[in-house]
Amino acid sequence: MSKLSAELLGDIDKATVNWRANYDGTQKEPEVLPAAVPNILLNGTLGIAVGMATNIPPHNLGELAKAVELLIDNPSATVEELMVFVSGPDFPTGAVTFNKKDLLHAYTTGRGGIVTRGVAEIVEGKKGDYQIVVTSIPYRVNKADMIVRIADLVREKKLEGVRGLRDESTRDIRVVVDLKSGAHPQKVLNYLYKHTQLEEAFHYNMVVLVDGVPQTLSLKGILQEFIKRSLTSPVRRSANTYCLASKKRWTTLTPL
Repeated sequence: MSKLSAELLGDIDKATVNWRANYDGTQKEPEVLPAAVPNILLNGTLGIAVGMATNIPPHNLGELAKAVELLIDNPSATVEELMVFVSGPDFPTGAVTFNKKDLLHAYTTGRGGIVTRGVAEIVEGKKGDYQIVVTSIPYRVNKADMIVRIADLVREKKLEGVRGLRDESTRDIRVVVDLKSGAHPQKVLNYLYKHTQLEEAFHYNMVVLVDGVPQTLSLKGILQEFIKRSLTSPVRRSANTYCLASKKRWTTLTPL
């Protein structure tokens, strides 16, 4: 694992978190990882359980660290103040999010939808022809499925003005749409946004377990729970170190 990933397990062997039986009772597993960062926001998550679901986007590590620092210094900070640092999700596939009002609503209530749009550029060739070059796509959109969708629209003659379509991606995304002479590039691009996965809605549903109980939390609520857990870990680690050094049992101390 990378050094950053290892931070999610830091001091796990020093009684910093509680352990429980796994699904079949054959092993023990931690109730929560002693992560040095709010991983549920950093990497995001998507899950469906009986009667509930969760959908949290990934975020930028540096932005989360600054928001945590602000909340420690000023516990009364509002979600809007936290969003000075956490301005929105940080999708690994790029894309652009729209409407700050929708983002504020999602981070305040834990629920809401935002529009995400892939980055596309209209490029003019030497012969006066045009291309639409897509360099990022919305989160969780399958690039191959998007290309098939565009091809189907062209084949069904619903999307006019397209001469060719190819995937030039290597490590980075690059999908090229060649346009016919006389086609209106912006009109074609607007059609792609409307009728393909080049534009998608992302729906926040920030349901998390707090002491085993599912709750829908705001951005501030999740960071507060992370800070609360982070404050107990050093205390438990120090108490456990004292027990080992003095050969006293952990049960002689008040459990946290």
